[in-house]
Amino acid sequence: MPIHQYYPKWGVLKKTNRVFQLLYIFKKQFLLFLLLKTSPSVFKGKILSKRGLPEDFGPTLMRKTFEELGGIFLKLGQMLATRFDYLPHTYCLELFKLLDSVPPFDSDTARKITELELDTTQYDIDFPPEPIASASFGQVYEAVFNNRIVIIKVQRPEIEEMVKTDLFFISIFVHLIDLSTIFGQITIYPLFNEMRGFTLNELDYVKESTHAKRFYKQFKEYDSARAPRIFAETKRVLVMEKMEGTWVDDLFDLSGKKTKCRKLKKIDKEIVSKTLLHNTLRQTFEDGFFHADPHPANILVLSEGVIGYIDFGIVGNMPKEFQTNIYNYFFSLSNRDINNAFKNFVIMVNPPSNKDLSDFESEFKGNVSTWFNSLESEEDTITQKSAMALILSNMNTLRRHNLKLPEVVVSFYRTLSLIDIIFQQLSPNLNILDEMRTYFAELTLKRSIINEPPEKIIQILVSWHELIHKLPEQLQKLAAKQEESQNTKSSKFDLYSSTHNIFMALSWLSVAILAGVLIVHNKSFLTKWVEMIFIDQMESNWIYVNLALTFVFFQWIRRLLSRKL
Repeated sequence: MPIHQYYPKWGVLKKTNRVFQLLYIFKKQFLLFLLLKTSPSVFKGKILSKRGLPEDFGPTLMRKTFEELGGIFLKLGQMLATRFDYLPHTYCLELFKLLDSVPPFDSDTARKITELELDTTQYDIDFPPEPIASASFGQVYEAVFNNRIVIIKVQRPEIEEMVKTDLFFISIFVHLIDLSTIFGQITIYPLFNEMRGFTLNELDYVKESTHAKRFYKQFKEYDSARAPRIFAETKRVLVMEKMEGTWVDDLFDLSGKKTKCRKLKKIDKEIVSKTLLHNTLRQTFEDGFFHADPHPANILVLSEGVIGYIDFGIVGNMPKEFQTNIYNYFFSLSNRDINNAFKNFVIMVNPPSNKDLSDFESEFKGNVSTWFNSLESEEDTITQKSAMALILSNMNTLRRHNLKLPEVVVSFYRTLSLIDIIFQQLSPNLNILDEMRTYFAELTLKRSIINEPPEKIIQILVSWHELIHKLPEQLQKLAAKQEESQNTKSSKFDLYSSTHNIFMALSWLSVAILAGVLIVHNKSFLTKWVEMIFIDQMESNWIYVNLALTFVFFQWIRRLLSRKL
């Protein structure tokens, strides 16, 4: 069977025909929209009836336009389906049909493509007559592969050539926008170029397979995430393990009616949101490799609340230096420290050394303050309280001041915004900032003494014993020095500032001791303790409380160890 039958190389004529097809569809749908908007009600009713459109024709017309355009425009419609912050609810609800109701291509063609791509002498494949899902770039089948039930993704015929032509058409449009300077000095072509890279990567199932295998290995260290095993792959066919679960978009109560499905009722939506966020933060800040397209149709809820990931075409690589910068920025936000948040944001932006940032600083801090106020307000909407609201306002501020973030940071922002959309639908009252705060507390533990073996913890405690034993004597000397300095006009001595480092060290000691206590106590208690010490502001009262509790815990540990020894 000739390969060009399914993977034809488009010539100039066919590419030109595709461009004219796009222009024709745009013109036809736009004229139809104007006709419906301006026609008298009698004629409008006849047109709606003939076209099969409802009275509120806007959402349906938009969906049908994306379906007719196909290719990359179908992918754009799927992306817009999740953008409740951009589009009205009715539009998102209609576009959601594009996530699982894309017109399928012939299954016999899909079977022949699979046989052409895979070595049928090596693999025994029982191909089904109908797909279980049809997506913008491919079609999904539940098949039997070497006596194992699997999922087979088959790429649409001619989709690669169609997408490349669409991208060329869009690139011309984007260039014209940049030449018009409609957005001032900000150019949108770099953003389009990034999107083009993501899109072309999604057309190569070998790359997706490489990502999936890496996540499969990475998630072995997780207790809340899974990726499917890969059994075979080519550029256009991917065979993977079937994971049983519930799709996250099935949990969305878009119609406003309570679901009658018992299976869905048993799933704690708030736990799903928290788990998904914590998984993404762990991938970003600990592994440096994260799933960058966690939209609702790519996420499964497996048994016991485990998150199952599919579709690994878009991923993010987070270098160590950016891990630190983003961590410090969100750490400051979680602590509501606007000044430090701005400092860390500027580090990520890396502006020219001679650029005046005073106006940018004022606008940035205003955005953050407004967002903090929204979080506390009972009148503001969920959208105003969302993380996406802050991200969008800061991105607009960057554009106005001719500044931009690195691509890897933008990729993380996009990922966070997709998760925030899931938050808005599944658990609208959940504060994403508070959840990030909890994660940072856990990460602080991981990066401190908690990963040390018990023997090491004991050594650390013993090494600190002498300091604690001599502490009263040291404090008496400091007090004497304080009294002496009061009689000396030229000398200034502050007891609190002088003992601050000691108390800070003792605060760290309390964490070390509590890490030992973790052997016999639960993790959540310890996490809350670290939140109190390291994420809340280090007020003097808490330092003295930590000091007192340190002695109590040390005595408890000492007695416990003396019994053991």
